[in-house]
Amino acid sequence: TVKNGDTIVWDSGKVYSDVSVGIVYDGEKLTSSTKYTWSVTVWDKDGNAVTSPTATFETALFEGMDASFISYSEAAGVTDYTIDLDFVITKGGVGPVFGATDSNNFIMWQINASKNQIRPHFREGGTWVAYPGKSGSIYDIEAIDLTGVYTGLNKTHHLRIVVRGTTMETYMGADAENLTKIGTYTHAKTIPLGLVGVRQAKAEAGWFDNFTVTDKDGKVLYQNTFTAAASNDIQITAGSISDGW
Repeated sequence: TVKNGDTIVWDSGKVYSDVSVGIVYDGEKLTSSTKYTWSVTVWDKDGNAVTSPTATFETALFEGMDASFISYSEAAGVTDYTIDLDFVITKGGVGPVFGATDSNNFIMWQINASKNQIRPHFREGGTWVAYPGKSGSIYDIEAIDLTGVYTGLNKTHHLRIVVRGTTMETYMGADAENLTKIGTYTHAKTIPLGLVGVRQAKAEAGWFDNFTVTDKDGKVLYQNTFTAAASNDIQITAGSISDGW
């Protein structure tokens, strides 16, 4: 059974078959940027039924919609940009990611609650090549002190990272209107926008919201409020989207 809210858009009924995968959808036409719920009931030879937990899927933006996406090729050429996001740390820390080409090559601004620091991490070729305190770091990178701007677990904070070529300025505060500049780092080379995302380790947990990337002229290149309609273009390998976070 597939539902849009409380409305059933497809109910296959009881089907006698030995095929359990690759079933073609045969319900009402799906709508763009919409979250649907679904469940499956199976019966054994004795007529005993088991129904799966309810799961969800979301449709993408269909052709003809008034929207556009920034592709990787476009992002790779952007070297002056600003990243804004809200975050809540519930355990350990969280890490917004940018300048990525894939999961083995990216920059992470790890917000470490226990150390009260932002600890910049650089990953190249699947290896952490630089972070504060790492022996043999290939970049001279120091932690950013959060004293006076980070107020603790389970509280909403706003982070802004302003990248201009090789220079990254970091700002933090309670919200986007009340930010304090807390650090400037000059990298060894230009940092294209690339792919953006978030990362957290097993001992870390938190929430993100209002993830926005703008160019130097203020044009929005990417924005996600993590609502059902806005979140169809992200990939999550761990965690979930809930109530706009």
